[in-house]
Amino acid sequence: MTQYELDRQAQARELVAKGVALLDEHGPEDWRTRINRELLDINSWTNCILGQVYGECGEGWTALSRASEEALYLCDFGFSDAYVGNYVRKAWLEVLAA
Repeated sequence: MTQYELDRQAQARELVAKGVALLDEHGPEDWRTRINRELLDINSWTNCILGQVYGECGEGWTALSRASEEALYLCDFGFSDAYVGNYVRKAWLEVLAA
């Protein structure tokens, strides 16, 4: 793996850790069990992390934003691949497998 790939992987893991913390604090208690890893598609409105947990990405983001009382951005929490591409999906799969 190149240094670039290692850096992107590390960044994706950091973003996903923030997303996990956000869901642990403000999401449903069973959020991890609602996710089908085989269907996980970060670019899908319904098969992304929030889509699988809340039924639709926008619904999940609205619920989390209200619960945390902050203006949140999907890509800052690993719910979008805007910053790190497919590494974000791999990072979520690592977390969900643990």
